[in-house]
Amino acid sequence: MSTLPMIACSEIELKTDYDQAVLGLVDPAHVPMIHTAWWWRSSDRRRVKTKHYAPSPFGFTATAADRFASAPAYRLVGSEREVTIEFRLPSTRVERVQSGGFRLVNLTTVTPTAPGHVVLRNVIYSSSRPMRLLYPVLSLLGRAFLEQDARILRLIDADASTRQPLLFVGSPDQPSAWYFQCKMALSRASLQAGAFINPVRAGVLRWRT
Repeated sequence: MSTLPMIACSEIELKTDYDQAVLGLVDPAHVPMIHTAWWWRSSDRRRVKTKHYAPSPFGFTATAADRFASAPAYRLVGSEREVTIEFRLPSTRVERVQSGGFRLVNLTTVTPTAPGHVVLRNVIYSSSRPMRLLYPVLSLLGRAFLEQDARILRLIDADASTRQPLLFVGSPDQPSAWYFQCKMALSRASLQAGAFINPVRAGVLRWRT
């Protein structure tokens, strides 16, 4: 990523549960259901999604996501594009887009700053140097997305007193289950001074969002 110019950087600090914030990075329904805007994606559009998941260092990666993407931004880079979305412990989401000579890396992280407090950060890099001129605008749009994340997390925290234990059912919840499984595997490896054994198994997940 260091070889690509940074074209946007946004962050927001809030009081929330760390794991809840990280689940927003792996939940496949998060982006289409939370990040809605006229220029990004309409909230009333739904379609069946199919993604191939595979284990990757300290997490997992979704491939072939591009052909199911409905956001107009994806169409701007051309039809022959490749998109991968990687999650890596402890709390990093890396979306890579490539089409011909064009490359874009969209990095989102959750950083704990104190018990119950986190910083959500989004940084975008691109091989298109002219896009650097859009840095102020893209950074504002990025912050708008993070504000949408923060609003949902605050709503979840408001119902904390009645929150039930998390229950993961079916394909849409599998990445969230993998997150906790990977987290436990890393903790086990650290305690036993052993190697991290990735619990993720390659497979295809389908859902409708």
